[in-house]
Amino acid sequence: MDCGCVSIVKDDCLYVKRAGDAWVIIIVHVDDMSVFFNGKGKVLRDSIYNHLIKKIEVRNQGLLRYYLKMNIEYDSLNGIMKISQPYHELLFQERFCMSEWKQRNTPLPASGKYVLAPGDYENQTPEEKFAAEQFPIREFIGNVIWLLQTHPTFAFLCSYLGSHVNKPTLKLWENCKWDGGYAVKHCFGNGLIYRRPLDFKKFELGFLGYSDSSWADCLFTGRSPGG
Repeated sequence: MDCGCVSIVKDDCLYVKRAGDAWVIIIVHVDDMSVFFNGKGKVLRDSIYNHLIKKIEVRNQGLLRYYLKMNIEYDSLNGIMKISQPYHELLFQERFCMSEWKQRNTPLPASGKYVLAPGDYENQTPEEKFAAEQFPIREFIGNVIWLLQTHPTFAFLCSYLGSHVNKPTLKLWENCKWDGGYAVKHCFGNGLIYRRPLDFKKFELGFLGYSDSSWADCLFTGRSPGG
């Protein structure tokens, strides 16, 4: 950008500008921009804004509270920010009539007739294969992927269910319904919570994540889907 912002290598829609200890991060989505900055970065933000209004029409709508139909709530006194998706959660439930599904205490069945096993697809009758293909399994998983933005607990579910989507079975659809029942009971209404550190000097700008192996527990490939 002409104003000195540089897009990161992995995402052309995310721009960063630094000057000493001051920094600004800008996320662009179609014609919307979200701007984040530290205390010293306010001067950088203002200079970028003044540069852009000379080129395009820009409206400063104040503190970010609603973005891509996600709610963003703040508690400045206690240093807490929450991001949630009540709109998409409700839309998800209505789209798949989830009020009719049984609520569950686990994300997937751990035992019983609905546990996926090798050969499920091949062992179906032609009538069962046809019936399984009529269920909106891909659409269901696609909706869950969108909710991942505020529900990271769905990450494994998307990977696990998605690995079977090319060979749909009635059991796979029952697993989707099981996952939906779990989401309604234990996940919807929650969101991501970010807390302000007591001492910013101990933290750098970035995120730290951990991953562990699931020790080749996939019955279909013998690989480790969890790490």
